[in-house]
Amino acid sequence: MQSAQNISLSLPSQSSWGLSTEIAGRPVVRGVLNIHSVSGRTVIGTGNFRGTPVPIHGTWDESTKQLSLETPFATFSGQLQIFDSAEIRIRHLILSGRFVLKASF
Repeated sequence: MQSAQNISLSLPSQSSWGLSTEIAGRPVVRGVLNIHSVSGRTVIGTGNFRGTPVPIHGTWDESTKQLSLETPFATFSGQLQIFDSAEIRIRHLILSGRFVLKASF
């Protein structure tokens, strides 16, 4: 079995990402992140957790593969990893980081 290859690639725009999160090992949130455009360091898109798209604005640092997103309800900061599994001909794009809900008053 071949090991995964690391690939150098920019954040893909016009892309959809499945979102899932866990608390204490149990899945609690599922949704979709749509990246509509990446222009320079600016990322624009939507997040959809319950059928209503929420606008997302953020920044992308190509050199560190760091993505920071801001919504009216939460912030996210994380790192993008991209690798290919040659044996199954699949490209994996994994965004992992910290998702923090904002207090609402």
